[in-house]
Amino acid sequence: MIGSTQIAKVLIKQSAGKDASDINRYVSKIAKAYPNKIKTIARSIRNLSQFDAGYIEITSAKELSELERNEIVKSLKIGDPINIKFRVNNNIVAGIIIKIGETVIDGSGRERINQIKERIINTTL
Repeated sequence: MIGSTQIAKVLIKQSAGKDASDINRYVSKIAKAYPNKIKTIARSIRNLSQFDAGYIEITSAKELSELERNEIVKSLKIGDPINIKFRVNNNIVAGIIIKIGETVIDGSGRERINQIKERIINTTL
């Protein structure tokens, strides 16, 4: 018997680069074939996408313009990501945090402040 995670992996792979009508057709077929697994398949897709290199999360201290968003994505040089999520968190003070799959690049002001604070604490006079 095929599990929800396996079905989710197939759906993610088959839908990469497809338009909405193709994806809807895939989802429709899966819903008919596995009506009792739809919720767990959706949960699996959400969980898998967070560990996929095609999943990118960009957190900034302020709302980014469309131009800024496009420039950041272009500068990553990763091709066409499947899923990009932009978030605003003013607690990072300044800069951005980029998460690609499980890799995190922290260019936030908060991280820089923490690094400076750590250097001061570890400095011997």
